[in-house]
Amino acid sequence: MISPQNRRRYSRIELFQFGKIQSKDGLRPALLVRIIDVSLKGVLVEVERNHDLNEFFIGSTYKIEYSLDSNTQIKLDGVCRHIRDRKVGFECIHIDLASISTLRRLIELNLGEANLLNRELRELSNIE
Repeated sequence: MISPQNRRRYSRIELFQFGKIQSKDGLRPALLVRIIDVSLKGVLVEVERNHDLNEFFIGSTYKIEYSLDSNTQIKLDGVCRHIRDRKVGFECIHIDLASISTLRRLIELNLGEANLLNRELRELSNIE
């Protein structure tokens, strides 16, 4: 059996930053979450114990925002794909140009291999 780690086509970078998640309809207040890891195609977050996991529905779209520093913010729309323990995984369905550029640079710096990043970017562009 192939482990989920080995099936991944996109490199994940551990981040451990705080971020905000809000339902796309904006009817509920944004939740503070911890960003566990990011990739070109998604983000994994951990929901704090005082928040109800019933706020998340598989297949629903959410706005996700997190900062890398005081001047650098990443914003994306993601679909909830899985909920395990207190961790929620989102697949990125929309990200603005500034955010994807920042994310690409973050991954490039952490991978240290431009060839691997370029392969992932080619694969991502073939999907969409």
